[in-house]
Amino acid sequence: MSESRRPILEEVLVRDDIAPAERLAIVRRMDEVLGFRFDGLLRAELRIRPAGATLVEAEVEAQLAARRILRSNKEFAEADRARSLLEEAGVVVLDGDPLGWEWRVTA
Repeated sequence: MSESRRPILEEVLVRDDIAPAERLAIVRRMDEVLGFRFDGLLRAELRIRPAGATLVEAEVEAQLAARRILRSNKEFAEADRARSLLEEAGVVVLDGDPLGWEWRVTA
């Protein structure tokens, strides 16, 4: 999508010429007017899932926790196997994600 056709919220979020504090103020005002209730959202609620997804988030979280233990125990082959199983189920593991979301569903 061209910059001129980008939704206004996205435009505000990506522009480098808007200071972070000003960006936050604009988004809060949009939230106030439009009633999105961004302040009350949890990160897990922002995950986009395909309509037919059969994944249960608690199961994915449990598998990721087990994988983290494997990695901390330096059992890298098993951790890679766990990652492959998640990928087969349509889960992309985001190691090193700066937001800490850690996974997303493939589109």
